[in-house]
Amino acid sequence: MFVALLAHIAIPLLAGLILVLFVRAKDGFTWSSCNEIAIDQVLISIGATGAIFLNQKLNNKYEGALAIYGILIVLANLILAVLLIYRSYGRERARDVYIMAENPLSIGPPLYRKISASRLKVSWRQGYLDLFLGAMALVLTCLVYWVGYQD
Repeated sequence: MFVALLAHIAIPLLAGLILVLFVRAKDGFTWSSCNEIAIDQVLISIGATGAIFLNQKLNNKYEGALAIYGILIVLANLILAVLLIYRSYGRERARDVYIMAENPLSIGPPLYRKISASRLKVSWRQGYLDLFLGAMALVLTCLVYWVGYQD
């Protein structure tokens, strides 16, 4: 039992932590890199979910409904991935946003100015939310194993 739990819980969590170290070694850790780390954690979680279908102890515990639970976990992880990609896309798209400024003369076409990139930096709250969503994917997959191995 210990080896199975180690293989299905500890190794994905360790891989998620190693991803953080890879990103730190490559670019240095910034809040904007948290989205990239979280998407990688979701991908690890989807890969770890594949082993659910081969585990006989989990199949016995969930009484043949293991395929349904496995597919639901993959769908939940895909929803988390879509949220993270949408958040990343929104940040990239925001760099091209122009806002309308007041025209002091009130004649002619309105004036537009581009939002500076410095005002669009990723805050620590956004970075933590990205990491939280990535960790949720890992925890969701690990939770199935943990509940399945409870006697």
